Amino acid sequence: MRGVSLGGSVQAAQRQRPNRRGQTGGAQQRGQTGGAQRRAVDIGSALRPFSPSPRIRGRLFPEVRPVVPLLHPRVPQNPHLAALLARFGQIRVLPGAVPPSTIIALCYTNRSGSSFIADLLASTGALNRALEMLNAEHLLALAEAGGHADFAAAFAAMLRAGQVQGRFALKLALSHLEILGEAGLLDQLQGTMRWVHITRADRLAQAISYVRALQTGRWTADQPGNGAAPGYAREAITVAIDDLADADRQLQRFFGYNGIAPAPISYERLVAAPQEEIAGLGAAIGLPGLRVDPARVTLARQADAVNASWRARYLAGE
Repeated sequence: MRGVSLGGSVQAAQRQRPNRRGQTGGAQQRGQTGGAQRRAVDIGSALRPFSPSPRIRGRLFPEVRPVVPLLHPRVPQNPHLAALLARFGQIRVLPGAVPPSTIIALCYTNRSGSSFIADLLASTGALNRALEMLNAEHLLALAEAGGHADFAAAFAAMLRAGQVQGRFALKLALSHLEILGEAGLLDQLQGTMRWVHITRADRLAQAISYVRALQTGRWTADQPGNGAAPGYAREAITVAIDDLADADRQLQRFFGYNGIAPAPISYERLVAAPQEEIAGLGAAIGLPGLRVDPARVTLARQADAVNASWRARYLAGE
């Protein structure tokens, strides 16, 4: 498994200049290791907490082709990977250690509607409700409850407990892709993975939603939050616009480096016509005829007058 250093972790990232194996050169010359020059990608951004947003320079890998093994992200300061390594020591999974399953990989950036999409898909009865199960707290809790001593056993238990008719839906951000890559699972499962790329065209609305969720702790409508009142913060919204855009570009690079053509799904189209979007997505991932059951949908849009007010103030330059 080869790594490409990508930003977009849930912690502040430091700018690093990785080579094709994801190593950072520090004081070395750009893209050089051991005297041998290698092309490098300079991609650095962080989503949480807010910080000045580094810019993507856009230097690509002209020599990269869709290859095996897959290239995967390396995210500076990935807290989920760090916690899993601290608990298990190592997370490499040997071939055959996880049960066969078709993985529906919902790749997202924060506040792109991924939880709503997961809820709609689950309402069809064809899939489990996708969660960020590779967040360390989820996987470690599962390992503790099941007495699993290693990452492979915990991951296998997650698949067995959640899959529906041999299919398992999973939400994946850049930090989660790094975990799968480091574990060797991107390579092992690539023949059975169905990739979905969730996008949101209105980046300002996405950034406002993100800042508000950070302040209140309410990431979905069914969460109680921390009780804090949201407060307008222009600088935080500006940084979120840049960082969310960077993170989505980095997902596109992951797909592009590996020759993956994910099934696209648009937040805006989903809100306007949920049944049509879910039916189209189902056809693209090998599940034709999906029907949303409104009685089983548990989530609702969170945007309200506060979001509208922040948008107006931002566009007015306030």
